[in-house]
Amino acid sequence: MPGPGGRCTVHRVEPLTDTQIRSSFVNCTKGEASRLKLPLDFAELPWEDLDFLGWVDPGAPCGRTWSCRARTVRSA
Repeated sequence: MPGPGGRCTVHRVEPLTDTQIRSSFVNCTKGEASRLKLPLDFAELPWEDLDFLGWVDPGAPCGRTWSCRARTVRSA
């Protein structure tokens, strides 16, 4: 849907590596980040179809969930 000035805002998730995702966490220790379990199908994720990436880490206490926010891309 066009935003202010008639511009469209497109949200997409850019492909990320395991290392990029782990290094992006600021609310946990490096040890916690290294131990978090990525989605089982991480290598086959359809990045171009995702609005966000989120998953439940079954190995974390209390079924901790993780998410990566979409990057906003503005087009004319």
